Amino acid sequence: MEKVLLYQMDSLYRDSFKIYGYHFGGNEKTVCIVGAIRGNEIQQLYMCSNLIKTLKLLEERRCLDENLGIMIVPSVNPYSLNTSTRFWATDNTDINRMFPGYDLGETTQRIADGFFQKVKDYTYGIPFYKLLSGRKFHSACQNHENRI
Repeated sequence: MEKVLLYQMDSLYRDSFKIYGYHFGGNEKTVCIVGAIRGNEIQQLYMCSNLIKTLKLLEERRCLDENLGIMIVPSVNPYSLNTSTRFWATDNTDINRMFPGYDLGETTQRIADGFFQKVKDYTYGIPFYKLLSGRKFHSACQNHENRI
């Protein structure tokens, strides 16, 4: 397992904003699993933590393919997780709605762009999210059947 800094942004009043991923297996960018994007997504963070724990054991036992790479990103928005707020604390924007991002845009657009640039080359991308029902939950999003 290798802890990888995927994105960093300096902050004036607190520690730098950092997005970390945990890489397992080989160098091929096979699958990237993303957990919490919003600050209230505790289940997604928990699921990624369990995946990291399991993959670490599998890697130690040499059960993972040595060519295929797996990236687990527990949280894209650690600031909001720390403050238990759903959206970006300073302007109440949703990082999840900013993808693929814009490198010269507002803060959340820059975060989305910086993170997206690091993970866009993976063959498969799996977001963890929770639906309250089986129907489309937002007009801009796909139904859950269309996602991996």
